[in-house]
This record gives sequence, structure tokens and C-alpha cells, in this order.
Amino acid sequence: MTTHIREIHNEQFSDGRYTIGIVLNENDDRTWKESFAYVYEHGRNMYTFYETIFDMLNFLLYREDKQKRAYMPDEEFEGYCDAQYIEDTFSSHLSWV
Repeated sequence: MTTHIREIHNEQFSDGRYTIGIVLNENDDRTWKESFAYVYEHGRNMYTFYETIFDMLNFLLYREDKQKRAYMPDEEFEGYCDAQYIEDTFSSHLSWV
């Protein structure tokens, strides 16, 4: 299966340190979809992906690090965004911790 990703929403914090958003991954005929919440840290040029918005909020508000998450450098994520398609799913390219 080949899929595509796109950012469907993002908001930058007023202090400019973080951008939060949602990424949608879907196949060509849009019969399969998955989405992830993310935090982009501008100072580190690093994306952190979460399975749910609640996991992301728990990290941002309470600094809880018990949530399942995956890290990806900006350059790597931009490569997936700019690609015409992704082999397999986006989540298969994430290393969850």
C-alpha cells in the first residue's frame, strides 16, 4: 500500500518555541486513514508524534513522559511531506518509545 501525508492543522505557541498540529496519513482512494498529533520544537528542529491529542496535551501541560511517542528530525519529516507517496504507512516509519 502507498499512502500520503499532509498537515491538516497547526498552531504556533505565542512564545514561538513550539508548533502543535495534526498529521493525516491516507491511501490514494481515501479508504484508509490514520492521524497523529505532534509537537514541533523550533529550537531542536524535532517533531514528536503522539497517538492521541490527549497524550500530546498531557506532555505539554504536565510534562508527563509516560505516553507512547515517536521522534523525527525536521529534515526527515519534510522528506515524507514532500514525497509523492510513502511506501506502507507513516506509522511504520516511526520508532515509538
